[in-house]
Amino acid sequence: MTESILPLLGVALCATALLQLLLWSGQSFTQWSHTKKQFEISREALRKQIEAVTVDRTEAIDEFGKWNGYREFVVDELVRETKLSATVYLKPGDRKSIVSFRPGQHMTFKFDIPGQSKPLVRCYSLSAGPGDDRYRITVKTMRKSNPEAAPGRVSTFVNQSLMVGDRVQVKAPTGHFFLDEGSTAPAVLLAGGIGITPMVSMIDHIVRTKSERKVILVYGSRNSEDHTFKNYLKDVSERIPNIFVINVYSEPLAQDQEGVDFHVPGLITIELLKQLLPNNHCQFYLCGPSPFMEAMNTSLIEWQVPDSRIFSEAFGPASVKRTKTTSDDDAATPSAQVQFTSMQESICWDHQCESLLELAEANGIVIDSGCRAGSCGTCQTPLLRGQVKYPSGMQVDCDPGQCFTCIAQPDGDVELDV
Repeated sequence: MTESILPLLGVALCATALLQLLLWSGQSFTQWSHTKKQFEISREALRKQIEAVTVDRTEAIDEFGKWNGYREFVVDELVRETKLSATVYLKPGDRKSIVSFRPGQHMTFKFDIPGQSKPLVRCYSLSAGPGDDRYRITVKTMRKSNPEAAPGRVSTFVNQSLMVGDRVQVKAPTGHFFLDEGSTAPAVLLAGGIGITPMVSMIDHIVRTKSERKVILVYGSRNSEDHTFKNYLKDVSERIPNIFVINVYSEPLAQDQEGVDFHVPGLITIELLKQLLPNNHCQFYLCGPSPFMEAMNTSLIEWQVPDSRIFSEAFGPASVKRTKTTSDDDAATPSAQVQFTSMQESICWDHQCESLLELAEANGIVIDSGCRAGSCGTCQTPLLRGQVKYPSGMQVDCDPGQCFTCIAQPDGDVELDV
């Protein structure tokens, strides 16, 4: 057993050393990958650049004249990206102009799907930078953890049934996950699976604006069949000297060639990032499956990256879970009563619930919801009495007199109109 493991360890160590050498020396990059003809940044030069810039994030979000509620859009073009993912181009049905957005933001969609009793709401990140006369999203057919379970209803519909000319209801671009254009610090984009979509929007914006900001994308996918935007990212990384792409395959196919199709086998880890970066003084952007997001968020914090420099997209299953602890706020409202207008009696707040939505569902009360992360607004509910609180540090764009039940908790006795 030991004799069989030693050669594998040797190969791994050699690969790691080669990776670090090629990334941070001035040697030709083409022997390791066609991603760059020459890696132009030395470790010391990048260190000086990182220390010379500020990393404060500007929280102000311009509204760009966005519309209220839903607006009808028409499917203008469909492009197959992989076996399981498709790109959808959308133009406004009223033929009026679209509003701009920040690279990385998302849109909320309402789909009328045959066989469903009501429209289904989903959030999808824009997969192109601002500047076009149409929007672009890329949707992957979502598979359940149980292989026998049916795939996602909306993602399957988009990939298999949506056609050019179809009409969908869309809310204006929004979201607090976007490229911080107020900073010149290197942006490290960490993407897993279809979490690549907002990162492509950011990269596309860097390319369009001819920004010289350093961008390092570390993209994890299973293999070449699951590698979304493979050709686009390869082309951009070869043409634009300040954009670097590192592809990580967890389950390479027999025909996948290391150094051609991908650069690193396995998973994205903090050890890999430490090899790629001279220090942690960068801005880190995370988007991908929940286990990936949680692992990377924890690892970055352990690497002493300030929380102010870690940004993550939060769409339900893609959100970073928070550790449930008893807080001072909990202690201050030990017997909060929650009144739903559809029930005669109030309900005592259960601190085991993460949100008012969970409390409602636990008591048989149906509240429409979509993202379950305070992004889409589907669960917005009139707050008739009392106040609610949201997770610390979270910005909420909620209408006056309303609350997002998917992330809200009672701050004392409350009454909801549902």
